[in-house]
Amino acid sequence: MSLACQKNSYLKQLTTKVISCEAASEQLNGSKTDGFNIILNDTVLFPEGGGQPDDRGTINGIPVLKVSLKDNQAVHFTLTPLSPGDEADVRVDWVRRFDHMQQHSAQHLITAVAEANYNFKTTAWSLSETACKIELDTPSLSVEQQANIEDLSNQYVREQLAMYPTYYDDTDHPAVQKIKSRGLPDNLTGPIRVMTIDGIDENLCCGTHVSNTSHLQSIKLIGTEKGKKGCTLLSFHAGRRVLRALEKSLNTEREINSLMTGSPDDFPDLIKKLQNAYKVANKNSTSLLKELVAYEAQRLSDMVNDGKCAYIFHHRREGDNTYMNELMKKLSCPTDVIKFISVGDERGSGSFLLCGPEQAVGELSPKLLIALDAKGSGKSGRFMGKANKLSRKHKVEELINDYLASS
Repeated sequence: MSLACQKNSYLKQLTTKVISCEAASEQLNGSKTDGFNIILNDTVLFPEGGGQPDDRGTINGIPVLKVSLKDNQAVHFTLTPLSPGDEADVRVDWVRRFDHMQQHSAQHLITAVAEANYNFKTTAWSLSETACKIELDTPSLSVEQQANIEDLSNQYVREQLAMYPTYYDDTDHPAVQKIKSRGLPDNLTGPIRVMTIDGIDENLCCGTHVSNTSHLQSIKLIGTEKGKKGCTLLSFHAGRRVLRALEKSLNTEREINSLMTGSPDDFPDLIKKLQNAYKVANKNSTSLLKELVAYEAQRLSDMVNDGKCAYIFHHRREGDNTYMNELMKKLSCPTDVIKFISVGDERGSGSFLLCGPEQAVGELSPKLLIALDAKGSGKSGRFMGKANKLSRKHKVEELINDYLASS
């Protein structure tokens, strides 16, 4: 395969001819979409391959939703057909394309630096809209190694090294022989394309690339995570993504600065103080919760034991599951008493807990779910769940009264 976009990755527009157009279906955004597969005489739209996503663009103003490689030809998926023989004005989404060029070329450079300096070979890589990751065949990558790889990569960016493709028809060519160990496909057809970073690296590649390392602008390594067994995933940004990441960090810093009385240099100490204050507040809250639970449990139990109520029906807006469970444990009324506790917004959603005789809970729980527009589960006289409409909790009290009246 040798497309115009591969020969000159900076080519943004091409006038060519339509070879064929056939009805087709593709999975787009998780759903089947009917459209047309269009093959052109040539294209500036790169089909997915080599770890690089496909391009977006237009043909005669018609959006191209997917570009794939079939039988060594680029296939453009659109929702509008074109006739074979038609002239085709093909234009690429340049912002997306140049971003992919920067990320892909940066990957080649980082890969070359990691291998040359630490013998860490690249086993895979991925490019997405949010992050790029290189899988290196090392179980770990130290902070010092990351810093060195980043520094050397940016040094080569400043040195403005040429990047260019070379095509070979002969698989026995000495240059190709040198590349074979790095993954020459057995089913490769057509010219063999080798991407060179002048004086640094030669690598088999079908993707689009910058023509000079200076076009990468800058490279920033983000961090590492565990990859497959024995490997490490190294994340990075290049080019415009570095600027976007910096702007995002600055915006976050401004937001934090507006919430804290201190400069960014003071943030670590301020956050530690907040954490300590939170721990103290949480400890106090836990202590108060225990006192509140004890008080409410005694009050509710007394109401039942004194004959003022035949059941317990209680709601606390600020409560949570811990409150409900602890309160239920502290109740000292007879076990055959029906007990309903709910927490959350009285006019919105929240949680509930129903306890009592197994038969009573078994009969009341399905009706309760309907009344509160809720979901839940339980067994052995205990039923717990989440309600979408706690404003209807009075209906639960009616259900309990009706059950007791009919028992």
